[in-house]
Amino acid sequence: VYGSWFDHVLSWEEHKNDNVLIIFYEEMKKDFFKSLKKITTFLGMHVNDSEINNIAWKTSFSEMKNNTVKESHDPNHTICALTSERNLVFRK
Repeated sequence: VYGSWFDHVLSWEEHKNDNVLIIFYEEMKKDFFKSLKKITTFLGMHVNDSEINNIAWKTSFSEMKNNTVKESHDPNHTICALTSERNLVFRK
């Protein structure tokens, strides 16, 4: 009904030079630091290695999971209600 997923993904190949960054999940898993550098460079941001390490740490599974406990207990914080207790859920 929706067509081929592979055709959809391949259709983006023609936009490589049109201010579109193509990055693969596997590439990010293999070397997240390098992927973050690639993203910040693409966005024209000047970020040093210390800041990249800080971004990598703050976006890690364990750190985001720790932060959900804090955020889920703030009644003024709007979150996506993924559980009946309105807690965010992170899964590996």
